Amino acid sequence: MSKEERSIVTFCSQLDAALGGGVPLGRTCEVCGAPGLGKTQLCLQLCVDVQIPECFGGLGGEAVFVDTEGSLVVQRVVDLAHAAVQHCALQNHDPEQQEAMKDFTMETILNHLHLMRCHDYVELLAQVHLLPDFLLRNPKVRLLVIDSLAFPFRRHFEDLSVRTRLLSGLAQQLIQIASQHSVAVVWTNQMTYQVCSSQWKLVPALGESWGHSATQRLLLHWSGTHRLASVFKSPNNMESSVSYSITQQGFRDTHHTSPLASSPSCSLSGSKQIAVDNGFGGAYGQQKAEWMVEVVQKYFYENSDLVPAEVEEYISVLLDQEFNTVVEDGSLVQLSQQLCSLFSECQQGAVESVRQTVASLAQKNCGRAKVTEPLPSDGEESGGETEAMECDAASSSSHARALPSSPPAQGEEGEEEEEEGWTKVRKKK
Repeated sequence: MSKEERSIVTFCSQLDAALGGGVPLGRTCEVCGAPGLGKTQLCLQLCVDVQIPECFGGLGGEAVFVDTEGSLVVQRVVDLAHAAVQHCALQNHDPEQQEAMKDFTMETILNHLHLMRCHDYVELLAQVHLLPDFLLRNPKVRLLVIDSLAFPFRRHFEDLSVRTRLLSGLAQQLIQIASQHSVAVVWTNQMTYQVCSSQWKLVPALGESWGHSATQRLLLHWSGTHRLASVFKSPNNMESSVSYSITQQGFRDTHHTSPLASSPSCSLSGSKQIAVDNGFGGAYGQQKAEWMVEVVQKYFYENSDLVPAEVEEYISVLLDQEFNTVVEDGSLVQLSQQLCSLFSECQQGAVESVRQTVASLAQKNCGRAKVTEPLPSDGEESGGETEAMECDAASSSSHARALPSSPPAQGEEGEEEEEEGWTKVRKKK
């Protein structure tokens, strides 16, 4: 196999076969999927696998990870690196492999993972512009990951034609980086809702034209309680779907086992209900809310060792992406701890106790957000279009994206505009 045809394995043999041996060098690949399906896990797995020594069938390279969401967890990289080292150690049969294992350690894997943090699309574009020089100085880099490419481009654009031009230029730069430096370029894309024939469905974000940018497209999605990876764009491989799982060791083949018979069907109330009541999720807010409960349950099904911090981050991303709401009153911390506790009880067989607890929680009255007209300030007409968002004392305090409104009069309570396009929702006193 020539250097240009070499690929990075995923440690999921079925997916490697569907991709023709793995993620190929010299090409671009987009990984799409809803939150919690393992897009970041796959990217981190590739960052580790690209460093496997050549005598073990790897590339012996390095990786660049561009983080736009702040979702990289170093401990997770440590877990994947430890598993990869153990995997190679079990195949340590000849002197060349024994020698290679001296330099293939958890510490060297972390040292050869170059992390770049971008906070908005301007920083991302600047970083990509500087990458060719960086790759010349680091010729062993064989993988570039952007997680996620969609995130910085899904807000702050009033003129979508400007976004389209920027994305088109970015795609061309990434294609050139892949081909000229023999690097596999992988980026993740989020999902959004598209209404078709009076029904809504999940589709990759950034529009249909963007779908032609990557050489390969991989869609991660659910089938019941199982995860599927579908190759739905590839120049050399047929469209296909394979199952996979996320384990403590990383991205792996699925070993089919019976799912748990029951799990806490908690209603993720409070902030989610506020978002639904005020239409932050759009016309299909209630359907999104029901879908959100289902995916959180599946998230627990497939990740039995979750900690509250991971659950909090997962739910926070869902609320932000689907309901344009950011919760900052600490309620997500309590909710995540409660969910982990309930699921742990469920795993131990205390199903009836869990049901009683959930039923008790459902009976509690949840605060409802109200939309009220603010008191008119001097020089403003009482029939103005400005609206103030207020919450009952029992409801969550959150940020909600709204149409920019006129600034409130000095001393007026209820609404405080923090930045363009954002309205701060405070508890009503």
